[in-house]
Amino acid sequence: NSDSACSNGCHVLPLHSRLPSRDQRQVFLPAPAGKRKVVLATNIAETSLTIDDVVYVIDTGFAKLSGYHHLAMSDSLSASPISLDNARQREGRAGRVQPGVCYRLYSKFAESRMPHRLPPEVLRLSLEDFLLQVKLLHPDLPAAEFLAQMPDPPPQEHVRQAQHLLQELGALTPDEELTPMGRHIARLPLPCQLAKMVLLAVCFSCLDPVLTIAASLSHRTPFETPLGAEQEVKQCKLQLAEGCESDHLLLWLAYKAWYRTKRNRGLNAAYDFARRNYLSPTVLQTIEELKAQLTDQLAQYMSMSDQFYDEEAQSESSVHRLELIRAVVTAGLYPNIVRCKSLKSKKAVGRPGEPSYELPQGSVACGFEEPAWLAYFEKCLLNDRRTVSLFDASLTRPIHLLFCCAQARHSHECGVQLAVLDDWIRLAATPAAFSTVLVLRHRLDLLLAYLIHRPGRCLKIWSAEAANDSQTAFDAQILNAIADLLAGDE
Repeated sequence: NSDSACSNGCHVLPLHSRLPSRDQRQVFLPAPAGKRKVVLATNIAETSLTIDDVVYVIDTGFAKLSGYHHLAMSDSLSASPISLDNARQREGRAGRVQPGVCYRLYSKFAESRMPHRLPPEVLRLSLEDFLLQVKLLHPDLPAAEFLAQMPDPPPQEHVRQAQHLLQELGALTPDEELTPMGRHIARLPLPCQLAKMVLLAVCFSCLDPVLTIAASLSHRTPFETPLGAEQEVKQCKLQLAEGCESDHLLLWLAYKAWYRTKRNRGLNAAYDFARRNYLSPTVLQTIEELKAQLTDQLAQYMSMSDQFYDEEAQSESSVHRLELIRAVVTAGLYPNIVRCKSLKSKKAVGRPGEPSYELPQGSVACGFEEPAWLAYFEKCLLNDRRTVSLFDASLTRPIHLLFCCAQARHSHECGVQLAVLDDWIRLAATPAAFSTVLVLRHRLDLLLAYLIHRPGRCLKIWSAEAANDSQTAFDAQILNAIADLLAGDE
């Protein structure tokens, strides 16, 4: 409790990467008169950070390290012993501009057992994006053979797991060859699921909203949550979300409102808008820059015209359009899907064998009353819990899942007609409805494979020129029918 600490003569300040920038700057200011400044920092303090009046460093010998839990198929954050390199960096924070002392809360024996450096990231993080780069540069070389030549090769099971996910995304064939979509995914500077989302947005003419979502998810959320202001932040999110029940659509709606304010009323008005709605102007500006970079990448690799990025033309936020964007987001994030039986439980379940999931705090997607399916991007297994925490979520619909699963079959179970997706998602479906969706899915798969090679044709399909060419008109009918189905009511 920083208030009680201050009354005892200490001015306590936190310092971590998710802290709003204005709060991070507080650590560089002098302490109030008669107070001793105490900075509680994560390993962000191991960077080239200089706080002029720091004289003492207390090193616990531990750090929360990011990793990848392959059994849970989730990022993880666990308290782990540091390395000697970390210890030296921590020691260097003391006495940067005046004499100082580092106190280590571990023995010489514990120090002697520390590794010189942490394990390389290829052993600690997921391999999907790395594997795509390997296949792009060495298409004829098996990925496992290439990775085995590394000084610290990852376990073969981890490689197989990454290959399986890439196959589910449609980026890799069972013979370990890059698909046309996989080739484009590998060239975009985004995590593979976000890259697929962007490519699908090209085909469904909703690129600008999805670029905003992808840029934000690849960087960080623009929302800031000061300590004690959680309810105020939640209210601002709900107002900006316009009832969309999606943290991902909220990212676009919030950015769009800020961008229009900046364009129409200037930087000062945009800054005031951001502050009123607990948004970081710095993060929003970074998202705008990332969108520009992604636009350049798409123009370079897919020869796409500027009309694809017309923000004004794609800024409509009608219910129909929001549902289409939601479907594209779901297809990009798949197989990141969980099932929540009730909002009161605050828990969700994924595939059989996976741990339970904890719904994200402050999410605008958690207002449902009945059992629901949720799509997510970021999750993390915390070492002090048995559940995986979700950091974002979007309410999705069964029809969206039918169009983005890898395998689907019809089944009768206990007298109920079901569509079984990837052997674990079960949805009520009549044989006739299931067959119709399969036919449309097949047509969509063929059309997407064609459009990925010729993105310029997407623009013709969604323009008034479509009626002038019989093949383009037919493609337009297929895409429009699927778009209406994805965006329509059940």
